[in-house]
Amino acid sequence: MAKRIISLVTLSLLPFAPPVLAQQAGQAGGDDARVEQELAEVTQQIAAVEAQARTVDDVQAKTETFREVVSKEMIREEPELRAEIERQGELVEELASIPPGDPKRAERMEEFRELRRKLLPVEQRVQQNGEVIKAREAYSKSLVAEMEKIDPEILAKFERRKTLTAELRQSAPR
Repeated sequence: MAKRIISLVTLSLLPFAPPVLAQQAGQAGGDDARVEQELAEVTQQIAAVEAQARTVDDVQAKTETFREVVSKEMIREEPELRAEIERQGELVEELASIPPGDPKRAERMEEFRELRRKLLPVEQRVQQNGEVIKAREAYSKSLVAEMEKIDPEILAKFERRKTLTAELRQSAPR
């Protein structure tokens, strides 16, 4: 999260600034803290609804289809990376079944991160492929539809998150 940062020079001059300036700086910081707090709350609410929606069969099916289409296109684009692409898919499935505290999870996560770094450029290239776009849109529509069933206010929360994020960007020092 973007935090309002006051430079050391500004801090060193604050004792000499008129009280109004100090009060305004404090209010701006307070406003940022309020916005950050609300943003965290809205983001947490969205994440909770999304996690619940991801357990729905249709969303899981669309997720799997999307992953398969991306993997297929990656292999088509870079056939020499087939083993790594397939291993990445296996790791996704493994990680989903390993509890968070299990030491095997950390090992698998590290392997996944290494593969991800290597495969990311290929994955990014195939994102513009028509089949990938269609699969991503089907997945997104399914996910959002389920999220709306769970929380009819979810679209308003997406908009609020967008507004709060923009507010923080505007208040961040340049």
